[in-house]
Amino acid sequence: MAVNIGRGVKLLSFMFVFFAILVVLAPSASAKVTAFVTKDKTGVYFEYPYEELLRSYVKNCLGSASPLFDDYIKKDMAMFLDDVNGYIDYGVALAVFVKAALNGKPFDLDAFTSGPDAKLVDVTKVKVVTYENGQLIFTDKEIASPIEVALYDINNAKDAFALRKVLEGKAVTLELDLSIYNSLLNSGKIAVAESMLLRRGDGFADLDTLKAVLAEEVEKVKVAVEVILDSLNTAASLEEFSSLIIENGEKFELELDAYRMIISSRSGRVLAQVFESLPYESANTLKDSFNQSVAETLKSYVIVTNTAYNYTVSDMLDIQMPLRPQWYVSGVGWTNAPRDEVQRYVEPANFVLPDLVNYVAELVISADSLFVRNAPTTEGASLATVNKGEIYVVEEVQEGLEGTVAGTEGYWFKITAGESNGWVCGKHADWVAESYSPKMLQFLALSGKSGVTVSDLALILNGKGILSGTEAVFYQASRSNNINEIFLTSLALHESGRGTSQLANGVLFTPTDSTLPPRVVYNMYGIGAVDSNPILKGAEYAYNHGWFSPEEAIIGGAYFVSRYYVNNSNYFQDTLYKMRWNPGAPGKHQYATDIGWASKQTNFIRQFYAQVNIYNLRFDIPMYQSEPEPAP
Repeated sequence: MAVNIGRGVKLLSFMFVFFAILVVLAPSASAKVTAFVTKDKTGVYFEYPYEELLRSYVKNCLGSASPLFDDYIKKDMAMFLDDVNGYIDYGVALAVFVKAALNGKPFDLDAFTSGPDAKLVDVTKVKVVTYENGQLIFTDKEIASPIEVALYDINNAKDAFALRKVLEGKAVTLELDLSIYNSLLNSGKIAVAESMLLRRGDGFADLDTLKAVLAEEVEKVKVAVEVILDSLNTAASLEEFSSLIIENGEKFELELDAYRMIISSRSGRVLAQVFESLPYESANTLKDSFNQSVAETLKSYVIVTNTAYNYTVSDMLDIQMPLRPQWYVSGVGWTNAPRDEVQRYVEPANFVLPDLVNYVAELVISADSLFVRNAPTTEGASLATVNKGEIYVVEEVQEGLEGTVAGTEGYWFKITAGESNGWVCGKHADWVAESYSPKMLQFLALSGKSGVTVSDLALILNGKGILSGTEAVFYQASRSNNINEIFLTSLALHESGRGTSQLANGVLFTPTDSTLPPRVVYNMYGIGAVDSNPILKGAEYAYNHGWFSPEEAIIGGAYFVSRYYVNNSNYFQDTLYKMRWNPGAPGKHQYATDIGWASKQTNFIRQFYAQVNIYNLRFDIPMYQSEPEPAP
């Protein structure tokens, strides 16, 4: 039976289950098995801490002495020790695994042992087995009742997050009534946990005290939310309502970050729409109304920036062709691409919506100041001046008239600025367009926020192997490194085979330096995985950078992508097009040799944007110089 390396994926086998478990289990920030418990013929239980057992197993594989592992395999598996539920029956876990395997479904051991279907074992004593100073040490461990253990965990939770995790994970054991608690928004649950942490002091004396404090704090949060909701529902004006919304947005889990991304000319529409729908029955209905309005508004337009470069397309081709750009020919394979095919991918106009200009509804002035003229040419008289960041409605569009100075050719837009109605050059403003072509995604800005939420990323990552459930890590890694969240997530999915690659699921790497211990390492983006030996080199890179958990690999890889490409201080390649062709410094620091690389990535990204609810698209499209007139 094949066993995939990866925490909790088809761990068990009918024979030598311990081998599979030792290979697959690795440290994680989520709930996990922390020890294996065996039973000898006399009925005595022996507990082996996972980390120590893994190290001993590695030594066994390398042919070295492994006393701890040798002692472990002499006995029969009896239980797993889970950091949420405690001691879990091994036989039930094995039965569930077998059923999953026969149905061709994966089995997540950690999720099972920490979940409601695990069978808890009421054990009173075990012998903890460790290896110290050249000998096995057997230490008696007295185990309290499940309720005492749960109460102990609550009293020793280091923060509100940990306390909440125990409350929810051990609610059945503690016989807690969470019906009202579960009706609260996530922010309310966090508030309850934080208040309980403050009231805990030296610890809750008994279960009754815990229950009483929980009930009081839940009621406080519930009443506080109802008071704020009543204030919103009775707001006398849009201004009062707007102020209350912004002030209390986090309590109601409103997507304020996404709201703030909306251009100022349209953000007011969101608040007006939500205000018109008063009153709201609950915090959830307010949350849904506001967030949906934000989503619809953000997706109703795209921002297009046109960046000028001091090259013609012909200049770009002259630089690119000596680098032997590649294309794939059926029956031949990868070979040098002809100049006309390279030009097809270098020319931005081939991927931009042909009549994009007709969908431009507003302009955001990008120049420090810009003249409004009485005709679409620099020869027109100046009527007024507009300034950077100001937004104007587009009334008409026209090609610049012949004779306008170099750099102001192309489209001019008619706007009304104050009492003046005239024309501004489109090259000195960002375009607010209400349509676009999916082919334009190769010009999508990969730096900054996309507007998506953690819940959106969960939709993308659900069922994607080891990446499933890591949405919060991707979200934080993106924000910390100024990278578009969907791009970073899609890059990891692409490079890891949707979370199934060997590097993504963990590789045991042994350094050449014998003083360094072997470790299981992870590499979600294939960084360093050169073609000559991708697994070894990718694992070596991960080891050298301390990627010993999936979370560390996600965060570390995000830093790499940001530093060396998207936010590189020298090249700032923050679009797929820039990563491939680098128009700022053509021929240097280019990510791929395939002429179609940037275009091919757009299909992948497009699929993910189709799955999420809240996002905004910003495009940065290159503008090359016009080709010189042919000599007469």
